[in-house]
Amino acid sequence: MGSRKEFKAIAHGLVESFISRNNDVSGYWGIGKLYSHIVSTGVKDLKIDLIQRTIEPKNEEFEILIVGWPIDL
Repeated sequence: MGSRKEFKAIAHGLVESFISRNNDVSGYWGIGKLYSHIVSTGVKDLKIDLIQRTIEPKNEEFEILIVGWPIDL
């Protein structure tokens, strides 16, 4: 199991990937598109599985975003 410092670094990297201006989905800011997806589907929870590379509720528009995260196991 990783140390607290390692988990903090992973969490920080994920947050930074969403708030970066270079993160876009179809030309729009990634975090805004995720918010729009939540609103349009009416769910309260958005689940992104970085190991399986999936998002629930499913939306193929985010596949490029999820596949782009480097995951070292």
